[in-house]
Amino acid sequence: MHQLSVVEPQRRNVANLASTISYPDLPLELELLIFQQAAEGQQSFILTLMRVSRNVKARVEPILYRTIIRSRVAYPDLPRGYDPPLERLSTYCHLVQNLLIASDDVGYELICAHLTTCKNLVNVVIWCEDLPQEISILPLLDDLHITRLSCVLSVLYLPGRPFEFSSPLFKRLVHLDIRDDGLTWDELKGLKDLSNLTHLAILPPYRLGVVDSIAENCPQLRVLVLKERYWWYDDYRVVHISLSYGCYISDWLAQCEGRSCSWVVAENTIKERLRGPGPLT
Repeated sequence: MHQLSVVEPQRRNVANLASTISYPDLPLELELLIFQQAAEGQQSFILTLMRVSRNVKARVEPILYRTIIRSRVAYPDLPRGYDPPLERLSTYCHLVQNLLIASDDVGYELICAHLTTCKNLVNVVIWCEDLPQEISILPLLDDLHITRLSCVLSVLYLPGRPFEFSSPLFKRLVHLDIRDDGLTWDELKGLKDLSNLTHLAILPPYRLGVVDSIAENCPQLRVLVLKERYWWYDDYRVVHISLSYGCYISDWLAQCEGRSCSWVVAENTIKERLRGPGPLT
């Protein structure tokens, strides 16, 4: 009883103190900015924030739909909250900037639905290998202003057609992650004409001479990422980065959100090489 008599007055004193504190009125723009920062990278929390007010909803809703993942593959790092209802696509398509579509069974129609309605896409991943043979999705990508692409190149072209890098899509690319394996330099030689392309990643196995040919013929590249260790090549731009199966999507999300990702790791590695060894101590 004696303990309760001490605790209760303390609680009342804290409550009375809290009731007397006056919080300054923040400018509306600053309040909205605080909500926006709270929403970044917190997909499950955004729906709660959207109920605060119309102004808050208008500020954080674009973050909710900025990045979309459509996948029927149970990737170990597949997060929740990035798969909004497909039937409402027309209401938020203008907000989508980053799109990842994985697994062949998502269907050609679903890919077309996103590429034809999400006109503000800048970062696209298409990890599919078995799209309809008689249809090319390259014209759909040409109509967008994509600067980052990760895909199997063969799905962009009709069967038997050689890889061509002269389309508007490739002319705009800055980052390209090629998911085909075993490609030859003859198939990739069009890369040398892509003046905006500064970051390139390729999958193993590497055909004899393909890495050498890319490095020698693509001086515009600042970063060349190999997904498997290649025999030593004396070019400071070549970086080996191997991601485990459970890190593909999380690495891509980090890229979308401006956090450290494999591209950033490669850039920092190259900076260290150019800086050279530090002074001896």
